[in-house]
Amino acid sequence: MKLVVPSMLLAVVLGCQGNDSGADADRPAASPAESGSTTDAGSQRPPILFAKDVEPADRFAERAAELKERFKTQVGPFLARHCVRCHGEKKIESGIRVDRLDGGLEERWLPLWKGIRRNVVEGTMPPEDEPQPTAQEREVLDGWISEALATAR
Repeated sequence: MKLVVPSMLLAVVLGCQGNDSGADADRPAASPAESGSTTDAGSQRPPILFAKDVEPADRFAERAAELKERFKTQVGPFLARHCVRCHGEKKIESGIRVDRLDGGLEERWLPLWKGIRRNVVEGTMPPEDEPQPTAQEREVLDGWISEALATAR
């Protein structure tokens, strides 16, 4: 097994560098522009490119953590001021409860976030007889939910 892996690696490296055996001697060599080469004009071999070491899951986790932190400072206090009184543990109007939201991006919460966003942006929530958020507070909530939904996809 130890000899097979280096041999396979050597075969892959040689295979990436092209075949100079003369099998295609009757075919003219491609110019650097035709081959897509970005190396100097004397070389016709394209560079070997490697993917970044960063996994998409790492970026998701990083972005989700940033959103959760912003939830604690911006969205959570908004919900506490304007929503929990009617949609909390003691009173659950329309079957909606927002006191359990923690900024996580679990699939089960996404439809609720979409509904909250729609109602707050349209101005149907909070009701007229309740203290109203400022336009800036509505924008902050809308922005956070938009980013959270895009990240969760």
